[in-house]
Amino acid sequence: MNSAQLAVTYYTFAALAGWYLVAFAIPRFATDSFRQALFELRDKMFDDCARGELSFDDRAYWALRSLMNGSVRFGHRISISLGFLLSMAHRGEKKESEFAVRWRDALSSCSEEKRKIYISYRKQLDLLIVRQMFFNSPLVLATIVAPVGLIVFAGAAFSFLSSKMKVSIRSIELAAFEESEQSAPVCAQG
Repeated sequence: MNSAQLAVTYYTFAALAGWYLVAFAIPRFATDSFRQALFELRDKMFDDCARGELSFDDRAYWALRSLMNGSVRFGHRISISLGFLLSMAHRGEKKESEFAVRWRDALSSCSEEKRKIYISYRKQLDLLIVRQMFFNSPLVLATIVAPVGLIVFAGAAFSFLSSKMKVSIRSIELAAFEESEQSAPVCAQG
């Protein structure tokens, strides 16, 4: 196998590996990570209820728990494209969603202190959903995340190689300097 064939084989393998990562491995890992983070968030909210900071009788607890449970089941479908399509489908609707009404009413029946805690949990959930939207979208991974990752990897590889090749670099610099010194008098005389 000559060097051109070897290069084609290498780049084909790299492209297939990249495609597998972007289309399957990273979204699957992202979904598992998303679900685990939701379980941890839900458990933390449960612990707050068990300690008495929140109450299992609060409608806000059950509304938020229901939203978290639905997010666990729906997590593999959350993506940028789905978010875009759903926002387009609901564009122009003036009526609040059933959950928005339920959430607002549930929060209004809580004390200010509990309301802040529930809102904090909702914000954490929203951040997890946004993260899932990006990492479960192969197009976003291929166009944004992968190139940024490659740039970071290339920078790290360059730093590593330049530190390992310091002797070679110094030798080249010395040769270039000597070349400059030999031709300097000629330029000065000209």
